[in-house]
Amino acid sequence: MNALIVSDTHGKLTQKKLDDFLFKRKPDVIFILGDLSEEDIEVLQTFEKTKDVAMYGVIGNHDEIHLLKSHGITDLHLKTVKIGDYTVGGFGGSLKYKNDASYLMYTNEMSEAALKLLAPCDILLTHDKPCFKKFPFFKNMALSAHSGLTGIAEYIKRHKPKYHFHGHIHKKSECKWKDTIIICCYELGWVTLK
Repeated sequence: MNALIVSDTHGKLTQKKLDDFLFKRKPDVIFILGDLSEEDIEVLQTFEKTKDVAMYGVIGNHDEIHLLKSHGITDLHLKTVKIGDYTVGGFGGSLKYKNDASYLMYTNEMSEAALKLLAPCDILLTHDKPCFKKFPFFKNMALSAHSGLTGIAEYIKRHKPKYHFHGHIHKKSECKWKDTIIICCYELGWVTLK
């Protein structure tokens, strides 16, 4: 199964960028990892190679809560779904770095409690990255927006998903934690699931 991963496009996605990236490729599924604009989603839903492809995702820390649902995209926040041979689950939002209830943000303790509700999955989609080491908060908020969430790390330790895809960091990277492949996507990514 070939997956197109879209994250942190912040209104900059164009059909030309998609066309160049997908040169001679068509995805079987699209995973959205948050921080997309309404216009980005419209590009995905009207571009020839992506318009009829099933889309699943989570929202980011800059998205309105109902962004995905309002466009008919399956929001996987604290839910799982079966896609082919894989169970895919999700967790939206980011580490709490400001007091603004209109966006999805968590302290580490909140993320740990919330992710205890998510069933085991093979593929974990999140906006934020895992944080495998706790760090101090100032007035219940992080000093850095990109420190990651311990709840995601605890979920990975507990359920050992095969893949974890996240965005938020604005760079591409890949690493492994024990048997979990962790891929950070920025803008557009392509993964062939084995």
